[in-house]
Amino acid sequence: MQATPKSRANGIAFTAGWLVLLAVLVTVVVLAGSGGDALGNDDGAASWTLWLKLGLGVLFLLMDVKHWQDRPREGRAAGQPGRRAG
Repeated sequence: MQATPKSRANGIAFTAGWLVLLAVLVTVVVLAGSGGDALGNDDGAASWTLWLKLGLGVLFLLMDVKHWQDRPREGRAAGQPGRRAG
């Protein structure tokens, strides 16, 4: 990205996009963690936040299972990052 003719503009756009994405992600996590009740009612966590947490938990478990299955087996060398061993 820095070797392109518009390296300064590309760098600024990348940094701005990264910061916006992080701000959105932090906002979503904080709202989900706090119950996300925009009306101000203190009846406990909103039901959608519980489903969101459950869905994220299942997603992370599935990602972990895939990562575990793709690990190099004993006696075999690990491949280079980004390349799949056939």
